[in-house]
Amino acid sequence: MKKPMSYRKEVTLVTLVAVTLAVIAIVVYVLFFGSLRKYEYKSDLKETSTEPAIYATYEDLLEGVGESYPFFQADMELYGGPSYVVPGLEMTVTLNDKTGKKAKCTSMTPQGLAVSDKYVFISSYCGTHKHKSVIYVINKETAKLEKTLVLDSMSHVGGLAYDTENQRLWVAEFINKKAYVGALELSEIEGYDQNSGKALKYSREVQLKGIKRASSVTYQDGRLLVVYFNMWKNGLLNVYKIGEDGNVNSKPSYKIDIDNTVQGVAYENNLLVMTKSIGPLNSTLQVFDLSANVDKNNKLKFNKDMTFNAKDAIYNIAMPEKLEQIYFSDGKLYMLFESGAFAYRFLSFSNVDRVISLDISKIK
Repeated sequence: MKKPMSYRKEVTLVTLVAVTLAVIAIVVYVLFFGSLRKYEYKSDLKETSTEPAIYATYEDLLEGVGESYPFFQADMELYGGPSYVVPGLEMTVTLNDKTGKKAKCTSMTPQGLAVSDKYVFISSYCGTHKHKSVIYVINKETAKLEKTLVLDSMSHVGGLAYDTENQRLWVAEFINKKAYVGALELSEIEGYDQNSGKALKYSREVQLKGIKRASSVTYQDGRLLVVYFNMWKNGLLNVYKIGEDGNVNSKPSYKIDIDNTVQGVAYENNLLVMTKSIGPLNSTLQVFDLSANVDKNNKLKFNKDMTFNAKDAIYNIAMPEKLEQIYFSDGKLYMLFESGAFAYRFLSFSNVDRVISLDISKIK
């Protein structure tokens, strides 16, 4: 007959199991849901950093990331386009949210991306939630940082969309726990004085109905395509029309089912592309061919029966982890990663500290 386990051994076993489960829970939380770096380091910099945070050159980045993702290195060398250093990863001059005074932030985390004919816009939020969110305005031709817009917001600013018709930048916002988009006029952006010590307020704010949160947003032919990121089940893509007066209709024209963990969306030349990303896992570019959904004027037609899931995609292209927003411009897909941020550098298998671009039509 087997002897029963002693009380001391039983306690030891239970303690060991409990500690093991706790360690596993902490590891899962750190890798997938958070970061241990909930602090900011001191910086001697006086101005917002413009030098690369990790890789000195674009070639160094491809070589470094290529150690984990050789396919990425090969594709970028063959089909890559312009790239832009993400500013402010080492330090960003912004405003303290409580005091309203100028402050240094070393935990800015890039989230949103938009590209116009003149500028590359990148939004970032403070990882320690002490400072105002910002938008970096980069000269598209010279790749130089022209100014940093300090927003009157502490939001995640997870998406940007440039309205080419009305010369307006839309920003994904979360106000009073509701989905919004805020507008910045191009004239306001170009006239903003980053040394004024004042935050830039939105010219208009529109609450978006039919969606819990505007996780990402892009502009498409007089419409805003707004993504809701859902970690556990299907996400949502809502289509909102922009009226002749330039205002966004608060009610969606269409609500479309998408995969979970979608971080960004972009459309050009009958291709709709979505990014899927979470934690240290590979990101994915989902590419959908919508050539059968355009009218005689080559305008994309949405319908209530559309779905955008992995099985609907013509390609599911693996990419390095932590891919956030994407944007089409000049036939290239521009991509922004958050892995270069201080909070994620030691949690990532690869770090991308630049906006990079790629001709995805040549990848299969």
